[in-house]
Amino acid sequence: MPAGGPIPLEEAQRRDSVLHAYVAGCDWDLSAEGALRRHLVLNSGALIPDFPYLIGLEWSARAGHAGDLLYFDGHDRLLAVEVKVTERRAEARHLHKVEAQARDFARAAGRLHPWARVEGRVYTSVEHAASAGPRLPRENRPIERGFTPQADGVEE
Repeated sequence: MPAGGPIPLEEAQRRDSVLHAYVAGCDWDLSAEGALRRHLVLNSGALIPDFPYLIGLEWSARAGHAGDLLYFDGHDRLLAVEVKVTERRAEARHLHKVEAQARDFARAAGRLHPWARVEGRVYTSVEHAASAGPRLPRENRPIERGFTPQADGVEE
């Protein structure tokens, strides 16, 4: 693997610059999910400092399926982030679906970029309200009824 990984650092920097400028100027799409995605991108330096380069926005994992954001660490790691608006006390079934999407997009990114170690994370309204960055999805297991964000350490 060449130094800096198969994505040349200059290319990652160029993509990041273009995508950040696009998202910053994209103030006409302030739907709930668009605003959440915009907040994460514009604050990614503080929320996900280990992945400084945004290299994909609505990146295509496979026909008919797109991930929300794809970040690069500048070496050999990618971060696939699924962004979703959720209610404060979202149904466990909905959260499980979002987490499954994050895992699926991370696996798809790994197939597209076999040189990279790929991690999937979710960024929902819950993380946003807690001023937290994207979190790892829980393991593939059913989430018990009655799940609340507070059970995961997110305070009111």
